[in-house]
Amino acid sequence: MNSQYIIRFIDHVIVDGHVEYVIEITDTETSETWNIRERYRNVRDMHLKLCKEAIDSEVPEFPPKKVIGNKDELFLKQRQNEMEDYFSVLTSRKDLIQLDSFQHFVNSKRIVRR
Repeated sequence: MNSQYIIRFIDHVIVDGHVEYVIEITDTETSETWNIRERYRNVRDMHLKLCKEAIDSEVPEFPPKKVIGNKDELFLKQRQNEMEDYFSVLTSRKDLIQLDSFQHFVNSKRIVRR
């Protein structure tokens, strides 16, 4: 079964001393694509909310937090890959992508580009 969403971490930028990831989201049912920018902690918050909502489902493991060296370019690329892998597993699960926390995350800052 194909996933309704394809989520790619395409870049990162440092804003006011923190990292924001540029995330490309494609809805395969509508062929719409949009980008959002989110901090690691906001993505992690979505994960924690998802864990609370998914009472009967196992949620994939989220990439761990790192305090020291979290702006190192090599680390940022690695984290992008890990978060993209996380979303690849997550979006393959219809039971999880239908939950409010996931839907809010992908659609709350939605500005469509085709």
